[in-house]
Amino acid sequence: MAALRQYDDLRRPALNALVLANRALGPEEIIARTAEHGGPLPADHAAAVSGRYKELSLATVADVNDHPSWTVVPQPDVR
Repeated sequence: MAALRQYDDLRRPALNALVLANRALGPEEIIARTAEHGGPLPADHAAAVSGRYKELSLATVADVNDHPSWTVVPQPDVR
């Protein structure tokens, strides 16, 4: 039970921030801003939007890719 509480204490702030960001468009902000802009967003604007969202997650690419429960296990080809 203590481990679950520790995990909850560690992850709750980041997850709450992501939930709130999703309620305010989250990653869809790029799509919404594109429509307002009348075409593709400048790359730096799109990168800023995605960068803010990435910072909220408090995860790095290595965190996601190296974590065993998030790693896709190659499946044998059954053809």
